Amino acid sequence: MIQLINFLLFGADISPASPSVDPNAVPPEPVMPITPPVDMVPGYEGAFLKMFLVLIALVVGIFFTVWLLKKIGQGRWAQGNSNRSIKIIEKRPLSPKTMLYIIDVDGQQSVIAESQLEVKHLMNLEEFIEEPK
Repeated sequence: MIQLINFLLFGADISPASPSVDPNAVPPEPVMPITPPVDMVPGYEGAFLKMFLVLIALVVGIFFTVWLLKKIGQGRWAQGNSNRSIKIIEKRPLSPKTMLYIIDVDGQQSVIAESQLEVKHLMNLEEFIEEPK
C-alpha cells in the first residue's frame, strides 16, 4: 500500500523502499532535478493570446448567430402572411386557454374564438361596420 501511495505522489522515478536495508551501506547521492536555462522556459504569453482570440471569436460568433436568426425570423413572418388567402389580422388572449382572432378570408373579415375544446365563428365584421355618411 505504501508503494502505491509513493508511486501516486512521487511518480515512477522513486523506487520502493526495500525491507532489508544494510545499515553500513552508503546512501546514494541525491539527484538534482535538471532545470532548463531561463531562455528555454516557455512563456504563457502565446497561450494567453490564443485563449483571448478564441474567446473573441466565440463572442463574435454568438452575436452573428443571434443577428442571423433575427433576420431570418423577421423575413419569414413578415412575408408569410402577405400572399395568403387566409390572413390573421389580430389575435388577443381572453384567458390562458382561449384566444380571439380577427381573420381575413379573401377580403372578408371574421371574428373567431379558439378554446381548448372548439373553434367557433362569432361574427363577420362587415355586418357591424357602419359606413360614414
